[in-house]
This record gives sequence, C-alpha cells and structure tokens, in this order.
Amino acid sequence: MRAAATESALAFIRGTLPRGLCQVENLALVWGCDRRTVHRRLALEGASFTLLVEEERRQLAAAAIASDAPMGEIAPQLGFTSLSTFSRWYRHSFGRTPTAGRRGD
Repeated sequence: MRAAATESALAFIRGTLPRGLCQVENLALVWGCDRRTVHRRLALEGASFTLLVEEERRQLAAAAIASDAPMGEIAPQLGFTSLSTFSRWYRHSFGRTPTAGRRGD
C-alpha cells in the first residue's frame, strides 16, 4: 500500500496525463502549496513526482501498445505532444520502437 501523498499524486497523474496538464506546478495548486513542498512530501514517502509520472507512463504505454489503438492516439494519451517524442521516449524506456513492441519483437 502506498502512502497518502503518493496515492494522491498518482490519482492526479492519472487524471491529468491524457489532458497534457500533468505538471508538478499543477499538483501544487491542487494541494495548495508550492512545487518544492510537493517534492518534499513525496520524498518523505520515498517517492518522486518525476518517477511516478514515468511509472504511470510505462504502464499505460505497455497496455496501449498491446491494444489496437493507433500510435497517433497513444502519444497524446501519455502526455506527449508529438508521435516522434513518444517514439523516442518509448525506445529509451523499453529498448525498442513502439512498432517492435506491438509486434512483440
């Protein structure tokens, strides 16, 4: 079980990532604090905003690539503004292209 701040941050990430609003500054507004306080609260629980976003993106990307969703629809759902940016991130994160991931290569 995750601690309260981490769970709250994950809920925020899940809700804002597809809308392109997943930024620590926006979470700070929701929590009524500044971004440094967000980082401190998460650090107390052994988490970081950046790593939580990456973890969520990796999980969502794996599921999306396994589906029949067009690549052009997957990128914005994960908070990427372009397919090429998503493809570079995917290759860095998974060690293969999204197409290879879909094929199971």
